[in-house]
Amino acid sequence: MPFQSGRRPWARWAVEFTLILASVFLAVLLENARQAGAERMAAQAALEQLLGELREDHADFLRIIEEQESLSRIYSDLDRWLKDGTGYPPDSVAAALVAVAGNPTLFTRSASWTTMVSAGQLAHLDAPELVLQLGQLYETAYGRLEY
Repeated sequence: MPFQSGRRPWARWAVEFTLILASVFLAVLLENARQAGAERMAAQAALEQLLGELREDHADFLRIIEEQESLSRIYSDLDRWLKDGTGYPPDSVAAALVAVAGNPTLFTRSASWTTMVSAGQLAHLDAPELVLQLGQLYETAYGRLEY
């Protein structure tokens, strides 16, 4: 028997130490792989949430553009009525003034972006061009929106 008592105890210890070390190393490798997979899945879920926010923002942009175009027509009517000085319908002028009192504003959604940045999830997307474009959108373009 290779592991008899009194015969080469150092060999048995060396084998046991090697087995323990190898099992710990394997456990660390497996845990790292599991953790990386979980982080990729979390980043993918956050990206899907970000896509949902972008779709909602797009719908809001379209709605606000339509409202702005409507306001532009109202401003043109007011301008024409006030320049003419005669023949403007008082009820229409009052309704137009009420309509232009509230200017539609859009506050873009950025919760998913902020979460992805703070959680370091951008590194797990494996799409550097996408990350760059999203960064330009959220950090530059959305920062310069004027209404």
